[in-house]
Amino acid sequence: MKLKISLILVLIPFTLIGQIRDTKQVKFGFQINQFQDDFGLGIHVISPEFKNLSISLKANTNWLQGISPKTENQNWYHYYNGQIAIRYRSPISEKVGIYAEGGLFVAVPNPDFSDQDFSPGGFGLFGFEFFIGTGKRVPSYFIELGGIGSGSTAEKLPSKPIYANGFLIATGFRF
Repeated sequence: MKLKISLILVLIPFTLIGQIRDTKQVKFGFQINQFQDDFGLGIHVISPEFKNLSISLKANTNWLQGISPKTENQNWYHYYNGQIAIRYRSPISEKVGIYAEGGLFVAVPNPDFSDQDFSPGGFGLFGFEFFIGTGKRVPSYFIELGGIGSGSTAEKLPSKPIYANGFLIATGFRF
């Protein structure tokens, strides 16, 4: 029993250290991501926090690899997408934080592979943030893992491949 109390007393300061950061500022960043097989690049904005909750907005350009019906060669087709999410963050220490996001997703397909104007869906992820330095406004690196689903298919390409579906991974820099 004494060991448990001692451990709790030792770990409490580590939890409080993570609370030093200024959570009342807007955060900006960029990311490299992959939605199943679709490589992408993007930017994001995170609102100030209220009770560890914030809103995350992301805009990405991703590329679907497919066979061109005109040339029968492999080709990269870009498409745009946006995400809006509720984000819950929990500090682990002064240098590490974890968070979860869940929200809505919309893809704007390339007219070369789809006749749809847009394709809605949803996503969820868990993230790990690694802060560089200490203080109130500290840049960080992050990695995110999760899933994304939209039911999107590239109906103009042979075999009608899916896009913007499956495993989601992202890494980037935030300030």
